[in-house]
Amino acid sequence: MSRAFRCEVRAVAAFAVKPVLVVVALKCALEFAVAGRYGWHRDELYYAVAGLHLQGGYVEFPPVTALLAALARELFGWSLVGLRAFTILASAGTVLVGALVARELGASRLAQTLAAVIIGFGPAMLATNLLFQPVALDQLTTMIVLLLALRLALGRGSWPLIGIAVGIGLETKYTLAVVLVLLIATFLVWRRDALSRRGFPLAVAVAAILLVPNLVWQANHGWTSVHWFLNPPPSGSDETRPVFIANVILLTGRQFRSPSRASCHSSGSACCARSVGRSSARSSRTSSSGASPTTRCR
Repeated sequence: MSRAFRCEVRAVAAFAVKPVLVVVALKCALEFAVAGRYGWHRDELYYAVAGLHLQGGYVEFPPVTALLAALARELFGWSLVGLRAFTILASAGTVLVGALVARELGASRLAQTLAAVIIGFGPAMLATNLLFQPVALDQLTTMIVLLLALRLALGRGSWPLIGIAVGIGLETKYTLAVVLVLLIATFLVWRRDALSRRGFPLAVAVAAILLVPNLVWQANHGWTSVHWFLNPPPSGSDETRPVFIANVILLTGRQFRSPSRASCHSSGSACCARSVGRSSARSSRTSSSGASPTTRCR
């Protein structure tokens, strides 16, 4: 049985519009300044050619990337900068949505700006936000899904909006399914009541409708993407799957051992503790005075 979950409404801080937009503008300026360098990456050529053969799906990826490649060709011709503009703008959107996530969690304007800087200029983000690949597009759709799920958990979200975001996200990159499994598991533990609402099956239906073109393509091609993922071809490098997983774990460990990141995590935890303490104190004071309590979820 899920634990009873009580949600008290708490005012959200004002969004740090100007500072966050400055961070977004600086990120875009940096990436556009180097967007024409080093020529085409082999993956970009693959996706650009896929844009010449639009269909409901492809062996390794869903159709959104190819659709954007076709749109880039219509707007800019065979321009590398024009093609990469889509991923640069998607990465800018990820920064913006990430700052909104921080705001929903109660971050001050300064903390929202710090979140935007970390998301926008983190080495891993800079490394994946330039080339025209599904990665940057997936980062944006995943961040949108997380924002909408967070708002729902806090009692001010919408299941249909999540359904739209999930449908578009899965048509962008299949790996969003991993995030969805984790989200559903989280809701089952802490917010099972939200899954019992009528909006949940509606969100599933909306996402399924948006997936119809890809599902039809998969069915007509023997579910080739499923077979490809279960039996992947050899890697383009000498790195085996176990070695790749080990490297990801080691890289994650290095990120958390970094002094700058460690201080950031520590200060963030301290901020959370102080925020909860202040909220509890306000709740006690308002309850004793008979006023409406400042609300938070627990």
